[in-house]
Amino acid sequence: MERGTSGDERYMTLLATTLDLDGPDERRAFLEVVCQDEPELLADIMKTITVDQKKDDAQTSRAAGESHSLFEAGQVVAGRFHIVRELGEGGMAVVYEAVDSKLIERRALKFSKAGYSQSIPPEARSALRVTHENICRVYEIHATATESGPADFLSMEFLDGETLLNRWQREAIPGSLAIDIARQICRGLEAAHSAGILHRDLKSNNVMLVKRADGSLRAVITDFGLARPLSHRTGPASSAVSGTPNYIAPERWKGGTATPASDVYALGVILYEMLAGSLPFAHGTPWQKRLSGLPEPPSRSERAPDARWDGIVLGCLDPDPRKRFSSAHQVLEAIEQAFH
Repeated sequence: MERGTSGDERYMTLLATTLDLDGPDERRAFLEVVCQDEPELLADIMKTITVDQKKDDAQTSRAAGESHSLFEAGQVVAGRFHIVRELGEGGMAVVYEAVDSKLIERRALKFSKAGYSQSIPPEARSALRVTHENICRVYEIHATATESGPADFLSMEFLDGETLLNRWQREAIPGSLAIDIARQICRGLEAAHSAGILHRDLKSNNVMLVKRADGSLRAVITDFGLARPLSHRTGPASSAVSGTPNYIAPERWKGGTATPASDVYALGVILYEMLAGSLPFAHGTPWQKRLSGLPEPPSRSERAPDARWDGIVLGCLDPDPRKRFSSAHQVLEAIEQAFH
């Protein structure tokens, strides 16, 4: 089956998601929904996931034991950044805390993992254009030598705080604070979209909560590593599926083009989690329901947030992008009207 670059990306994301599901029945149910009009794609993926599973498991175990660390504490990178520690890693990148010896300021440095491109892709470079309080500032692209050869990396604002994911998992977020956080996320996302940038991997783990100098809370969207230019600014956006499965808009699974509305869907998942303390759809919910229906309103969850949130959150999560809020600005307006 011929797929091309965009098709290969979608194929690999569908494959990885399918392999994470529990058992052959759920895997087939998921694929039958997202590949409803693509029987060849469904058959291709089903064939792939049933070939020598033991071999795949062994490879996964070895990969899990591999270290992706490029640098140790005390090393100097690019002649100016003194590595303090590794902050964490995502699917494709490793992030370090460092001190910039030229500016005497803390920075976060983001490098691609071994096995991924060592050059910063154009879509990540686009994040340098966005300057907003609710978006992590990306300062510059640098280059340095590594054991794998020359590598580009990003120097970014160092955010000393916790993720929104950690916060809502630890405790229920008070009503007034939830409104404040939601407003700030909307403003940051609106700024990105206004600059012509889609995030494409918006999730609770990519929102940091930090303290301002006056002690107030600042919500900051991070990790524009999957960002793509909007089609009306810089040509067609990729139809490949990228991002974290629970936050991907239904139309994207079927190869639909990324739009601000697909970022709004991810925003809706974030708001639902923050308010209800859980994902919109419980584990075991049929995939047909997940990708074509609406979840229970957040006010019916155990945490029972203010019912005024229901219309806002469900307006973000409509499976039909034509019925969904089309922009973060619309979501922000709805919040202001509900909680004025």
